Amino acid sequence: MKKFRDFIAYNCFMICIAIAGGLGIFIFYGCKKDEDKSKPNEAGLGVWVQKADLGDIDTLCSDTTLSICPDTLIISIDTTTTPRSSAVGFSIGSKGYIGTGQYFISGTLVNYKDFWEYDPGANLWTQKADFGGSARYAAVGFSIGSKGYIGTGSGNDKDFWEYDTTSNTWTKKADFGGTARYYAVGFSIGSIGYIGTGWNNSYLKDFWEYDPNTDTWTKKADFGGIARAKAVGFSIGSKGYVGTGYDGNNPLKDFWEYDPGTDLWTKKDDFESTARLGAVGFSIGSKGYIGTGGEIGGASKKDFWEYDPAADIIGGTPWTKKTNFGGTARSSPVGFSIGSKGYIGTGSRSDGTFIKDFWEYTP
Repeated sequence: MKKFRDFIAYNCFMICIAIAGGLGIFIFYGCKKDEDKSKPNEAGLGVWVQKADLGDIDTLCSDTTLSICPDTLIISIDTTTTPRSSAVGFSIGSKGYIGTGQYFISGTLVNYKDFWEYDPGANLWTQKADFGGSARYAAVGFSIGSKGYIGTGSGNDKDFWEYDTTSNTWTKKADFGGTARYYAVGFSIGSIGYIGTGWNNSYLKDFWEYDPNTDTWTKKADFGGIARAKAVGFSIGSKGYVGTGYDGNNPLKDFWEYDPGTDLWTKKDDFESTARLGAVGFSIGSKGYIGTGGEIGGASKKDFWEYDPAADIIGGTPWTKKTNFGGTARSSPVGFSIGSKGYIGTGSRSDGTFIKDFWEYTP
């Protein structure tokens, strides 16, 4: 009997079919032991832990939910949220958000506008109001204070929208100040947002500042490197950072710092690993992080690096290799931080497979 219970504890999987209103509703329950799916934190290199997939709900099994599973197991309820690539992600307070993106169905590219909230304390995804604009991929997303923002993207989009977590509503704001584009970068510094670079029949390097208090855009100094798309951008303290990407000929690895006080760009030490596009970048505290991504026609990446701006001096070593990303190698995922943790999820593999797994990083 014990062997049978152990077998069930590790392998139980059942399908419940309910008939309601003449329609067949399929609910898939996957039972798994509440095991540690983490990558060990060796020598302070950081640890990755797999969390609930985008849109999925993990909850404890019990006799009232699934009688054949012991209380120590977890039910994974698949909400059939579509895997995706080139979505947007950001955090507001203690919650994370992912929305939009693209997916191929029967050889056809399909764009999305659904929007999801992640609660790390409960490891729970909750669907929120759909993004207010049209479905799209390769948009830009960031947060300022208690509001989230999404704009630009595929379809020659330059519209810009604000999300209010309290009312769960989207409000259209002033269109992005530059030309329509996709695969741009965006981040916020204090109470101001920034969008720049990208693609619109040519590679771009203009850079714009958004003030939510006046709902206005102001053109700033062009990005310091060559024009590009599919770069990464994030902020650390009072500075912004942009690097990697693709210029139409080669993947890139240069890395630049933006000072909004002087409106100047300063070249910093190149990203330490191989040049790439479609990587992900975010900051935790006083450090920045870049990982994943790929090369044109090459394999996707899963290496993960930490950047320390305080060490970016002559003779310094600002880049440190950390524990490889816990999931499979991929391009065009989303990434953001919540407090002292980082998160990476979704994206596409080298073979074209779209994915929706979600991972937490502790430095």
